[in-house]
Amino acid sequence: MNAPLRVTPGEARGLEILDMILAGRQVRIAAEVPTQLRAEVVAVGAERMLLTCMRMLVTEGGRNQQTVIREGRRVRGRIWDPGVLDSLKLEFTQATHDLWMGLCRDLETFSRGGLEVGGGALRSAARVIRKVVRTRETASGDWVVYALLLLHLPRTPISDELQREFRRRICAGSPLARLLALADPEARSLGRTEERLAGLLAPANSPMLTCLGDRLVDTWTGVVTDLWKTSDGGNFRVGCAMADRMLQGYLRALRSHGRLDLATPLMRLLATIVSEIMPGTPDHERGRTLALHPPASMAERDETLRAARRLLDFTPTLADLRQQLGQQRYGDPGYEQAQVFLRDAEIFLDPYFTRAEALRVGLGGALR
Repeated sequence: MNAPLRVTPGEARGLEILDMILAGRQVRIAAEVPTQLRAEVVAVGAERMLLTCMRMLVTEGGRNQQTVIREGRRVRGRIWDPGVLDSLKLEFTQATHDLWMGLCRDLETFSRGGLEVGGGALRSAARVIRKVVRTRETASGDWVVYALLLLHLPRTPISDELQREFRRRICAGSPLARLLALADPEARSLGRTEERLAGLLAPANSPMLTCLGDRLVDTWTGVVTDLWKTSDGGNFRVGCAMADRMLQGYLRALRSHGRLDLATPLMRLLATIVSEIMPGTPDHERGRTLALHPPASMAERDETLRAARRLLDFTPTLADLRQQLGQQRYGDPGYEQAQVFLRDAEIFLDPYFTRAEALRVGLGGALR
């Protein structure tokens, strides 16, 4: 039986910061945190990372019965069932270690209390962030860790100004985080969405999307709900544009990679938008949009209504895909993914499509 590992106060502090990254644990700012941990402590941290990431995949959908496409055929089961997601394997690189050690070293600098006021200090801290958050040569395990930090970032002591730079770097280094961010304006400069998501749709990595369907829907719903509630018309318009870009880009990526069986979260989001976020008639929702995001001019009024419409602009694409996939016959190359798509479309698309289109057209029409 192995003796329990005894850690120094500094090492315990380092593990607390790891828990901040992985689980949103609130930590106090301390000036002295070691950036060189003993191999035994690093091993404990590595095991904690793997277990936390795998637990996320299991609890956010992997423990449910899933229908997946494996070697061109549909297979149904849970994440641990043989032959279902055997290719799922998380790979961690130096990027995750650098993130952990960098936050141990510089969290005080990034904090609200440790950051001096002034553009020079912000620029200096942003340069340090570029060393802490790698954006190149990251792998699947890193993507999950980055995504967890993105979700927990608001609960960290990192200053609001620097959280924006963290979000941008995290989304650049993790296509999973980019997908979860949805409407984040800091991701505007990251290039074409479908190109950013290509690695996530590779055969070795796409099982993560199968497992994280519930997480995508919950996070996207929260983002759209927050957008709808904001009183800042500028943020609303930018956020809606980013969400539209992300959703449309994700659909294009799924289509180009032959993985439309993974489009269910998009249909579930559409159902939630029209049944819970915009439950009224088109006229009612037009009025509510302008009441929640008061425009300062006629031009802003039109832009605000167009922005609200953009939250539904992926609807016609889903409908077109449904029609095209409905023409697939047994033995066709896309038959198996078509069957998964069509099964879920009957539940999450067909009952809501007419109303979604009425809202989409109504929000873009003239006020009466």
